[in-house]
Amino acid sequence: MGCRCNEVPELYGDAAEQYAGEHLHREETRTEAMEERYSCPDTGSEWLLDYPDRTEREPGQARLRKVQ
Repeated sequence: MGCRCNEVPELYGDAAEQYAGEHLHREETRTEAMEERYSCPDTGSEWLLDYPDRTEREPGQARLRKVQ
């Protein structure tokens, strides 16, 4: 998958998980917060994958957003 880090500030759902898994490098996992920090190997930009709509019963939709 090619780099789209300078074109796309946020992705949701399957697209977010796919982009994080295929292009970005995982830097940190915060299990209790259900957050993962990533970085782009091409641009160095930093990304956060989280689940803002999660509840105790439903994991919610993934959100991947550029933070820097």
